[in-house]
Amino acid sequence: MPIDFATAISRLLAGYWNAESQTDANPGGFGNNGHKENLPALAEALGVVGSDVATKAGAASGSADDAAGYASTASDAADAAGISAGTAAGAATAAAYAADAAAASAAGLNMPAVSGPDALKYLRVNSEGDGFEVGAGVASEEEAEAGTDTLKLMTPQRVAQAIAALVTGLTVAKGGTGAATFTDGGVLVGNGTGAVQATSAGTSGQVLTSNGAGVDPTFEDVGGGFTSATKQTASSAFSIDFSGIPSGVSVIVLQFDTLTVTGGGDLRVTIGDSGGLEASGYRATSIYIRTTTGVIVSTSAFDLNVGVAAAEFHGHLILTNVSGNSWVATHLGSLGAGTQYVIAGGGHKTLSGTLDRLRVEVTAGNMSGDLNIKYQ
Repeated sequence: MPIDFATAISRLLAGYWNAESQTDANPGGFGNNGHKENLPALAEALGVVGSDVATKAGAASGSADDAAGYASTASDAADAAGISAGTAAGAATAAAYAADAAAASAAGLNMPAVSGPDALKYLRVNSEGDGFEVGAGVASEEEAEAGTDTLKLMTPQRVAQAIAALVTGLTVAKGGTGAATFTDGGVLVGNGTGAVQATSAGTSGQVLTSNGAGVDPTFEDVGGGFTSATKQTASSAFSIDFSGIPSGVSVIVLQFDTLTVTGGGDLRVTIGDSGGLEASGYRATSIYIRTTTGVIVSTSAFDLNVGVAAAEFHGHLILTNVSGNSWVATHLGSLGAGTQYVIAGGGHKTLSGTLDRLRVEVTAGNMSGDLNIKYQ
């Protein structure tokens, strides 16, 4: 029948198992073939004692000295019996290990009690350094993204979530953009220490254009080309007006196509701003050239000397902005169908404001034909 702890420890302490011959007076002897019966019995006794020692160590009951004594007794008994078999040696080693564990437990390496809420938490050395305590567990997603807790564990998933939160909206000072999304098709623009910004998306053919220091660039139509106004056709008209010329224009080309002036008058061009057309302050000259010449001088408009003949006029008057509101005019064209005249001239005018309109009229009679302006 199995041996109990009390019997096992008493026999070990009494030297029940020994190297002498087995007799009725010495039933625990290993000699005279007694080892066949007593070696397994000794191993069983050592196992019972070792198991009890381990139980005492796990409970940290302060029985380390007793456990160590039991282990020592078991070891002595094994030595006295002269055991060299592997089974007996293993049992003695296990008992010695159990004794060491019991001593460590008695030294203060106590395991804390755990319960259901402690699932997935970890053990850590307590602040006194004399035992263990249950740790705080795994960080939540919010705690991982905040990055302020110094005690909780980070799983690979939580690390990935923390990195994603860090990269999204990473400030410029830390090497990021400071923004989570950008305009589709926009161009990124610096904003000092603030979040990087994106321009609005341009349309086909537009180019990114500077708007000056401190102002974000924008996509604009390609500059350099002329914008054409709507052509106007005069039919025995005295005057034709062009208005709504945008600010920033620096060149205006006034076109005359098959324009006939009847009644002996000349063509007259006046310019103006939001305050209206201005009829003074001009310094203008126009001349016709054929076999003879004729010159007119005007201070009230840019006059074109076409009254010499009631014939078709083809030509241009070009206005260029010098600076501010100062404009220079030049004109050149041909007059006549059979007999040809060359019409040329120029002048200067400073407006009181930004040019936004002009008028073409005749000094006498009327005009018929096509007129238009182009500007840039």
